[in-house]
Amino acid sequence: MNYVSKYPGSLGEIFQGNMKDKDLLLSFPCDIYTEVTLKEEKRIDLDKNNNKCYEFLKAVLKTWGYERLYKDFIINIKSDIPRGKGFASSTADICALYNCLLKCFNKKFSEEELIVLAVSIEPTDSIIFENATLFQYKDGKFSLELGNYMEFYVMVYEGQRLINTIDFNNTSIGGLAKLDYLEKDLMEAFNEKSIRKLAKVSTDSIVLNEGRLHYSILNDVIKICEYTEGLGIIGAHSGDVLGIIYEDEQSLKKGLDLNIKVKDYRCYGIKTLSSIDRYRKKV
Repeated sequence: MNYVSKYPGSLGEIFQGNMKDKDLLLSFPCDIYTEVTLKEEKRIDLDKNNNKCYEFLKAVLKTWGYERLYKDFIINIKSDIPRGKGFASSTADICALYNCLLKCFNKKFSEEELIVLAVSIEPTDSIIFENATLFQYKDGKFSLELGNYMEFYVMVYEGQRLINTIDFNNTSIGGLAKLDYLEKDLMEAFNEKSIRKLAKVSTDSIVLNEGRLHYSILNDVIKICEYTEGLGIIGAHSGDVLGIIYEDEQSLKKGLDLNIKVKDYRCYGIKTLSSIDRYRKKV
């Protein structure tokens, strides 16, 4: 028997920083996807490319009391999400695999269970939540729901660097910037459903954390944002992608039509999703 599930990735973080003495992030799902197939089939060798998913599989089976079945499953992943660039590819894979396992064992979805198991594997993106949520991504001990996800458009500049999330977070890089002052803007962005205020938060977040992960193209992208009348920028805090935020598809198209290139960076457009309900197994 095969079980298939699809899940979206994200594009960097709307917010990542230290707020109220907690390292938090906030990200939005976007229209790039992974599709995971869980096969009930004896496995001989471990696919190293899917190592995190097999670790998650083992953790779930142990939690449910089925650890003996670990070698009775094969995981196949077909993904359009760039790897190691800051698009939450691993979190998306894990969420899709969790849905497959729920189907296989006829279990009910548990957000708490997913959080605990996901962060046991690696620092986890907040797209695991049904709604936009500030999340203590390393240990999962704090989360604050802010409201519904919002749809907006991004002109993406995707680089070539590959960054391993676990290794990056375990290195002796400096701490996250203290961004308590952005709390008011963040809350207002959701209360008012303001993409403009959201873009201010994401811009400050990536600029003020640049000491942790340097982007040589940051100033270039800011200038392109101003020239194309973008609302602000968004970026990966452990990856190699920056983007310019637009409120509507027409504004994105105008930006893309200008064909402004940045050396060694691929340019294209994506949009965020206002809901991930269809990608979560229903209770």
